[in-house]
Amino acid sequence: MNYNITRRVFIRLASALSLAVMTRPRQNSPIAAEASADSLQMNFGAPPKWAKPYMQYWWSPTITAQDITNDLEAIEEQGIGGVLIFDTIAPTRSRGGLLKHALVEAQRLGLIVNICPQGPFQMAGDWISPEHALKTPVWAQADVAGPRPQFRINTLPQGRDGFYRDVALLAYKLRPEIRRPANHIRRAGGKLTGSSSVINPEYSVDDNPLTAAVINSIRQSSRPITLPGDPYQDPKWITCEFPKPYTASAVSVCVANHIDFPTELELHSSDDGEQYQLICRWQARVDEPLPVEFTETCARFYRLVATNDNRSELRPFIEVRLFDLFNKGESIGWTRIDHWMLRTGQGMGIPWYDPEVLERDATNVPAELADVAAENVMDLTEYIRDDGVAVWNVPPGDWHILRFGYTVAAPFLDDFPARFCDFLSKESTRAAFDGLPTTYLQEFSAHIGKALVYMHEDSWELEQNSFWTGGFVDEFKHRRGYDPRPYLPAIT
Repeated sequence: MNYNITRRVFIRLASALSLAVMTRPRQNSPIAAEASADSLQMNFGAPPKWAKPYMQYWWSPTITAQDITNDLEAIEEQGIGGVLIFDTIAPTRSRGGLLKHALVEAQRLGLIVNICPQGPFQMAGDWISPEHALKTPVWAQADVAGPRPQFRINTLPQGRDGFYRDVALLAYKLRPEIRRPANHIRRAGGKLTGSSSVINPEYSVDDNPLTAAVINSIRQSSRPITLPGDPYQDPKWITCEFPKPYTASAVSVCVANHIDFPTELELHSSDDGEQYQLICRWQARVDEPLPVEFTETCARFYRLVATNDNRSELRPFIEVRLFDLFNKGESIGWTRIDHWMLRTGQGMGIPWYDPEVLERDATNVPAELADVAAENVMDLTEYIRDDGVAVWNVPPGDWHILRFGYTVAAPFLDDFPARFCDFLSKESTRAAFDGLPTTYLQEFSAHIGKALVYMHEDSWELEQNSFWTGGFVDEFKHRRGYDPRPYLPAIT
């Protein structure tokens, strides 16, 4: 016999079946004994605690103790057996007072509590020290002409949280014929501003592929809109203002986003910064800063606009790592190897790449286009003194100096400022687990096994801009059989 059922009925039946499978007690278990035929009818009328459904309980940044009491009382009245608490802000010890209040109330109401102590997305918290925090590589560069005796190298990469460690001090001869230019916008004195949903627009022109302007699509930044009456609803744009009219006929943008959907972009121009005209539109793909040519334009203001709707759980933001305006035929100062983000671990969610990209030999660069051969890179690390300054007798020629190190990674989101755990380090991961969770177990010991039954880690989304940790060089030598330091210029 055939039955026609609606989609709604099908979902209800499937949900009921799933619940029955999930809550089916194991044989010879206390639950199975309690669910014997003699007690089935009684339990059906008054279900025991183990049979009641649980629910996720998300805390807003402004939640109060009274809110928690009201919520838990309403949850218990509806027959819910327990809650999984997610705190939507960076976890701190100060939030522990609210958790303790929740446990007291849950125990009073007979509810079971499962807590996610690290925040919903990462092993992060204010108990993680800079030493054990997520690391990211940083570098500083300088040019010097030789011969020059006793040259003091005091260039130091910028660190965060008072933490910086050196990895290598390198030098190699420059080849002027292939020297990469600095960003054209920055060289021309362009000033970058962004709409209310854009964070750090200036990072798109700083010639550092590790930094990016972030077009945030999941919420508005706390920074107010500074250009009222903007023609774009929920605007997502980066504006470049030049000190005098600037001529360009090509644009290059390198983006990264959570999922590799094409990012729809437009370029507009304006003489007064108020009335803009469309120049061109295109789709940008992750890690492919291909130049887009357009009719030669001369204007004081240019505006890069992200036009497609990114309000999706899968696309919470777009990173703009490169924004450059130049003339047809000019080269741009981008990375030294193709698909740099993929090869250096900077791609955000690598699976979308064709696996063949990983198999391409990036070292097959014609000699006339290579910056320098690895065997010609000089290692000056031993010259770094305790005060951080290195003294070097510069040989004849034009030299490029690269000081490479690592520091604490920047926060993933501007409203989630806690440090993330250095997941590449066994010691740091252990320290993170021994931090706030251990504090919980001590502080909430009176509720363990009563109201507090589980601790939960929802998702480790470890796709931050991090591929460095203490001891990385030694571990690399052990695993790969060679020293990676002469190759570091390739990722700068």
